[in-house]
Amino acid sequence: MAMLTEIATLEEKYIELCKKHGTVPNTSILFAFFEAEDKKSRNQRCTMNLLVDRVMYDDFHPLLELCNEINAFEVEGIDLSVRSSCSLEDQYVLSLISSVNQKLHLVDVHDCFGKTLWRDVFSQGLSCKVLNVRSLHFRKLNIVGEFAQLDTLILDSNRVTGFGESCFSCMPNLTCLSMCDTVVSDLWTASAALLKLPSLVSDLDWLQ
Repeated sequence: MAMLTEIATLEEKYIELCKKHGTVPNTSILFAFFEAEDKKSRNQRCTMNLLVDRVMYDDFHPLLELCNEINAFEVEGIDLSVRSSCSLEDQYVLSLISSVNQKLHLVDVHDCFGKTLWRDVFSQGLSCKVLNVRSLHFRKLNIVGEFAQLDTLILDSNRVTGFGESCFSCMPNLTCLSMCDTVVSDLWTASAALLKLPSLVSDLDWLQ
């Protein structure tokens, strides 16, 4: 098995890519390297937290190239978070999410993106283990893409009219589902969709 390249080398690679694209390294990305190194020194799980809302258009191409090579480095997982308004358009964010691929651990976003992004994500799937989607309004929630690694789905504070017949059908390892403060209009479709989840450990009494 090939040895994975160290985080310090990954940071150097990022700085080189910034020079190549004529831009200054993003401080939040540099801090993500620092945090990952600190976790490694404490023998903790070596993950990087990338704050997508801190990424500007000038930062995009160096970061995208870096993420395309992330599997060759010792980082164990990438967390992609959006905590406030994001300047990047939907297709840029989708490209970043897709580029991380198998090292994607967590995707944590809220309502700053349009329905097109969520339609693409829910139909194509993700390789993350944790997906946190909040403060959205779905006329029909239909998550049918491949989410083979997903074990935790957080759908708090959303508004859902109904659920698609095949919603959640590609989540064989889902064990935790949270829908706190989520308003569901059609409880029959919600109950039918959730009861199809084979591994879910949850109390569904709230659907009665």
